[in-house]
Order: sequence, then C-alpha cells, then structure tokens
Amino acid sequence: MLLEHPAVQSFLDIFFDARLATSDLRVLKRLSALERKVGIDEDIPGEEEDEVTITERIQDIESRLDNQAYPETAEDFEPCLEVAPKTTLENKAYELVEYLKAKVKPRKNEIFMTPREFYNFMKNEISEDLRLKGTKISRQSKKDVFEKARELYPNNVFIVKKSFGHQETVIVWRP
Repeated sequence: MLLEHPAVQSFLDIFFDARLATSDLRVLKRLSALERKVGIDEDIPGEEEDEVTITERIQDIESRLDNQAYPETAEDFEPCLEVAPKTTLENKAYELVEYLKAKVKPRKNEIFMTPREFYNFMKNEISEDLRLKGTKISRQSKKDVFEKARELYPNNVFIVKKSFGHQETVIVWRP
C-alpha cells in the first residue's frame, strides 16, 4: 500500500500539521483553550494562570459544600418559605390547613377532614369574613378550597377520593 510507505507518511504528517496550523478555523488555538479550561493542558512557560479550570472549580464547590452546616434531624429543619395568602380563596385554604394542623386529631394515623366536617368548618369555624353565605355550600367551593390548599402546600396536603360506595372527597394533611 502506498499509505504505508514511510516517505508518504512523513509527507502527509507535514501536510496535515501545516494545514492545521494555517487553517482559518484556528483549530490548534481552540484546542489549547479547551485543554486549559478542562485542566488537562501541560504547563506552557509564559502563559498566564488567571483562568480557573473546571477541575479547580469543582474542587472549590466541593470544599464549600463540605464546610456548610446542614440540619441533623427533621425537627432542626425550618422551612424558609412561608405561605402568604393574598386572595380570599387562598385565605380559606390557609385557614383550612391551619385548622387541620391545630385542631383535627389524627384518625387511622392520618389527619383528614371529611366533606361533612368541611361544611361545618366553612359555616362555623372559619373567620367571619371568609364564611360562605347561604344555607348550602356547593361542591365546587369545596373543590376550589381543596385544590388551592394542595397548590399552597404541595408536599403536605393531599386530596383523596374514595373509589367505592359514596365517592366522597377528603383532604389529608401529612406533616
């Protein structure tokens, strides 16, 4: 084969080296910049060391994470986001969740509220300005308040619908 001949190989090596060095794409310059960024370049005398390589950045981030204090138990953890209700629907959902946390006792190892208890809450327990007027509270208002509570507390509030019998929907608080 002609490509295996040593004279042809040396000519092709010189040709490709010259082509890479004079290319408009600046292949060698881009390759050396990439090697510097990644941190696998060899130390070239006379180059500045002001750029931080990726490996140095990773080591810096790891050291900062190691030095950071984390809560030991779940009781030490304080949530940093407090829900601030703005609309009347958010206020109703907020008061519903606060009522669930404070006044509803666990049954079957869960804190939940049945539709009948919800209607009683909306007529008697919630603050005066948020109470629903009229004798009948609609299913849509229950659904809206439950949905908003789940939206405000996505990790703690769950809506459970029975799959058999009288399909009533209950709201469950899981701390």
